Amino acid sequence: MKLPVTKPNPDITRFAQVIRGEIIPEKPIFAELFLDEGMVKLIGEAFLGMSWTAPAADLETRKKYWDFKIRVYHAMGYDYLWVFGAPVFPAKPRTRGGGGRDWAETEEGPIQSFEDFHNYPWPKLTDEMLWDYYYVSENLPDGMGMFVANGDGFLEAAANILIGYESMSLMLYDEPELVKAVIDQAGEIILDACSKMIRVPKSAGVFIGDDMGFATSMLFAPDFYRTHTLPWHKKLANAVHEADQLYLLHSCGKIDEIMPDLIHDVKIDGKHSFQEGFYDVRDYKKRYGSDIAILGGVDVDRLCRLDEAELRAYVREILTACMPGGRYMLGTGNSVTDYIPVKNYFAMLDEGMKFSL
Repeated sequence: MKLPVTKPNPDITRFAQVIRGEIIPEKPIFAELFLDEGMVKLIGEAFLGMSWTAPAADLETRKKYWDFKIRVYHAMGYDYLWVFGAPVFPAKPRTRGGGGRDWAETEEGPIQSFEDFHNYPWPKLTDEMLWDYYYVSENLPDGMGMFVANGDGFLEAAANILIGYESMSLMLYDEPELVKAVIDQAGEIILDACSKMIRVPKSAGVFIGDDMGFATSMLFAPDFYRTHTLPWHKKLANAVHEADQLYLLHSCGKIDEIMPDLIHDVKIDGKHSFQEGFYDVRDYKKRYGSDIAILGGVDVDRLCRLDEAELRAYVREILTACMPGGRYMLGTGNSVTDYIPVKNYFAMLDEGMKFSL
């Protein structure tokens, strides 16, 4: 098994032109929110002969960690690296999931009252926290850029960390002013942080993750988003566009009811995260591909389960449907998880390398 990309040729300017619909590429360009650390480690060690260094607080270890990731993303043919992680909203302590995975706070987060709100240690981005962003910027290969984010979207910060999904559902009726206060405080922090990140050289924009739905519907009613979280997305998108950069949204779930708001009011440049059978990437390309870019869409479940011949045919099917007219990037429907067989991940990219309009 060999790396699917033999001669990486990153071009973040071309990437942005495709997102905006300024050019239509003959061959697919790759896009992901991220590769799981386990996948990055496997590729770097097994195919690039590197030694993995897990992230740590000291600068020398952090340099080795970012050097490793930069080289892997470059080798896999990406035009950018997603750099995220600061500032972190302190969460309620809980047992981590299997395989070192975290999950959303479905019950009660650290804020359940206004007293909790006032006592919560609200984070703020400091110059020291920007070290990683500047280091990546200074060490990217020619042609590569980076997308930035703090790591938690406006809804996610409140529902997944600060309040908890179940508590927030009740609080919207019992104490709606507290929900608004939490979202607005988190919104100010995220807006401030990302506005500073996009000033780092080689920033191509914000790629924000904010899961707003599930397989068949939205987590909350559409008007909740229009009142509480979309105004924050709009403020951040405005700041990004004023810097002549891109605002890309990763949002899991079927969010059709607010797609017009995201396109025409927030003015996202691209949408990521799709699931076969519920919100199919081909349908989204057909419906929204003239307004925004459509990113990824190769279903993670199929990437895990299909044999290579079936997977290659499936990827070609997506490319044949989505590449005409441009504004499409090849990638997974969610992220390159560490449980996707690496041979299937490589096969997806290899089909992209072989495809042309």
